[in-house]
Amino acid sequence: MNINTAESLSLKQLSAIEMLELNELEIARMYKTFGRYFPDQKQFWKAREDEEIGHASLIHTFGKSIQAIGWGMSGHEFNIIEIKYSVRKVQNYLRNFDETNIDLRTVLERAVETEQDLLEHHLFDVDDAGLPELRTLIEKLKTDTTRHMEEFKRGLQRVISK
Repeated sequence: MNINTAESLSLKQLSAIEMLELNELEIARMYKTFGRYFPDQKQFWKAREDEEIGHASLIHTFGKSIQAIGWGMSGHEFNIIEIKYSVRKVQNYLRNFDETNIDLRTVLERAVETEQDLLEHHLFDVDDAGLPELRTLIEKLKTDTTRHMEEFKRGLQRVISK
C-alpha cells in the first residue's frame, strides 16, 4: 500500500492493521495537498506528510512481522469502527476539498481536528495482546499524534493572532 493507491482500496477488504496503515496514508495525502496550496509552508507540510508515511511504514512492517511468526490478530485489539470513520472522514474531506476557498487557518483547523479525532476516538487505546512490539508502535503513534496536534494548534494561534 502506498500514498497513491490508498484512496482506491475498499475498507471491507482490509484487516485492522491495514486500515490503520491506510489511515496514516490518507492523513499523509491530506498534508501533501495542503503543501501544494501553501508553497511558503511546503517544508512544514512535507515534514508532516513524511512522518505519516513513516507511521504507515511502521504499521506495515509490524503487520508483516506478526504474519511471519504466524500470529493472527482478531481485530478486537483495535477500534475498527473508529479507524474506518477516520479514514472515511479524511477521504471525504479530500474529495470535497474546495481549492477556491482555502486559507491557512482552515487547513490548520482541519489538521488539528484530524489529529484530535485520533486521540478522542481512542484509536490508540488498544489491547496489546501481550505483544511489546504492538505496545511500542501504539505509544509512538500516540506520542507523535499528540505532538502534531500541538504543533498545529501553535500554528493556528499564530495565524489567528495576526
